Amino acid sequence: MLVEKLHGEFRRFTHEREQMNIDTKLRNIRFLSELTKFRVCSREVIFSCIQACLDDFAHHNIEVLCCLFETCGRFLIRSPETQFRTKNMLEVFLRLKTAKNLKPRMEALVEK
Repeated sequence: MLVEKLHGEFRRFTHEREQMNIDTKLRNIRFLSELTKFRVCSREVIFSCIQACLDDFAHHNIEVLCCLFETCGRFLIRSPETQFRTKNMLEVFLRLKTAKNLKPRMEALVEK
């Protein structure tokens, strides 16, 4: 039930496109990422969050993706069940970074 509420809140954040709530967005994705590491949140939920951010690769979604990969990326890449899918999404993430003309701050965040 908690995961459903957090995922619903994440979807609401991605649809409203308001640039003021970055702290709330980052807390939400960090919590979902931590729950994923403890196998409370399903991997499908976290992959849907990654896909939503990749589909709208701009502004806060870049920061949210960086936070997500920083929090549970290592877990996803080392899990045999999710390794292939995570590598593919990371490749798309890096391709989008090179294709888009990002601000230096965002570029540095992605490189980290």
